[in-house]
Amino acid sequence: QARCLYDFEAQPGTGELSITEGEILTISRKGVGEGWWEGTNSAGLSGLFPESYVEELTSTPPAMPPPPLPAEYANTWDDPWSTEAPSQTQQQQQQQSSRQTLSQQSSSNFDGDGDFDSDWDDDDSESGGNLNGQGPFGMGQANRGMKNSSSYGDVSMAGRDGRGTVKKSFNRFSTIAKTGVEDYLVGTARTPVDDKEKVYIDETSHGSQWRPYTHIFTCAISSPKKESKFHGIKSFIAYTVLPSFSNQPVSRRYKHFDWLQERLSMKFSLIAIPPIPEKQIAGRFEDDLIEYRMTMLQSWMDRICRHPIIAQCEVFHHFVTCPNDEKKWKAGKRRAEQDKLVGANFYAAIERPEIPLDVPTTENRIDGYNRFFSQLDEATKVTSGNLLRPVQEAPNCLQERVCQDQPLFL
Repeated sequence: QARCLYDFEAQPGTGELSITEGEILTISRKGVGEGWWEGTNSAGLSGLFPESYVEELTSTPPAMPPPPLPAEYANTWDDPWSTEAPSQTQQQQQQQSSRQTLSQQSSSNFDGDGDFDSDWDDDDSESGGNLNGQGPFGMGQANRGMKNSSSYGDVSMAGRDGRGTVKKSFNRFSTIAKTGVEDYLVGTARTPVDDKEKVYIDETSHGSQWRPYTHIFTCAISSPKKESKFHGIKSFIAYTVLPSFSNQPVSRRYKHFDWLQERLSMKFSLIAIPPIPEKQIAGRFEDDLIEYRMTMLQSWMDRICRHPIIAQCEVFHHFVTCPNDEKKWKAGKRRAEQDKLVGANFYAAIERPEIPLDVPTTENRIDGYNRFFSQLDEATKVTSGNLLRPVQEAPNCLQERVCQDQPLFL
């Protein structure tokens, strides 16, 4: 079960569940992804709700009944005026009997319920009543009162006990919510970062930018060839990847490129990872398709190598340097999939310049970025349509022209 910390209004047709502050929900599934849980409210309605808007309730050990009285006192009425004070020996016997009874009851409570330990092992919720929370504003997540009437708007997070006020303007469908920035800002993403895993932002005359990677290198993709496994039952195309800093060629399949692109997208949620060419089933062993895919993979690899952050990450270096050994590849693959600095946690690894930001200037710059990219998306669609139109019309025009000129050759 979970207790709602904030109000949440569901959007129609999205499968979401509207919740109110203080409501108790029954959690049915946590692994929905993107910071969402699935559950049921008291009215029996099921749906999705944000993980950061609720606090999971942990079970407490059952109340321990008082120990029974010793046999010599069980059937006597306790009259403080008529009962003589027990001797020292009787007091010792009574205390020893009480300790034995408590020990038996506590052992039965812990040993008889197999789910008790597991409930307490997962008890890491933040429901403290002080201002020593892990959020950036010094408050625990559970201490923030919140009223939200829609999916977007200025939200006053003033606690009812006068702990403070924090303004929050997050649209859960915006890029801030999808990329995990919201979880980082409210303090739900906390991961220790080693110095070697930190990335840096420099302030230059052209604005803020990633610190350049000094060890520039390239990776060449060549020599596609058809290989097979399981005695020819399964066939695939393998490409040779040759990094310039090692000159040790390695063999990679399409599924390896697909896995790398997926891991990079999960780790660097704030960086636009370019897609790889789509996988095709029909005609995948034809020479034209193989050459086209190799060209597209080479273009993708060039962009990854030029990026100052992606080019130095561990998962990418594992991809281009791991020898053709199944055990070593799986070991590096497992290590990359257990990386903690993914999604919102990656923001903790970013070190920015110690320069105070001017809020109006920063907001104007962000608004300009949003307008640029929204217009860029529309302009790209228009350009793509204009380029495809002649290609689609050319066959018909060419056929009509040939039909018109045909009598000249008779």
